[in-house]
Amino acid sequence: MNCSFNFHLAIFFDFFYLLDMVFVDGVKYACATCIKGHRSSSCNHQDRQLIEIKRKGRPITQCDHCRELRKTHKIHVKCNCKEKAMNTSTALNDTSFSNTA
Repeated sequence: MNCSFNFHLAIFFDFFYLLDMVFVDGVKYACATCIKGHRSSSCNHQDRQLIEIKRKGRPITQCDHCRELRKTHKIHVKCNCKEKAMNTSTALNDTSFSNTA
């Protein structure tokens, strides 16, 4: 893992509290206490268990294929790609069993 702390830059520019965050491979982490107290951007605890900070906003529910269709063809439908893949694999398994019987 590439763990980087911005201590040197922060001390040099005298705004230590702004850059004092824990990043691991470009993902921001903070301890549970700082997250609960709305201080995740200033958390610098290294002796506690760190939790990944989730992105703001609603989580993505569509797959890349359906999202691309929505953007290019102005089609907004519910993403059923995972269900289709599961149904297809189940159907293939069912037909293979029926052919052997």
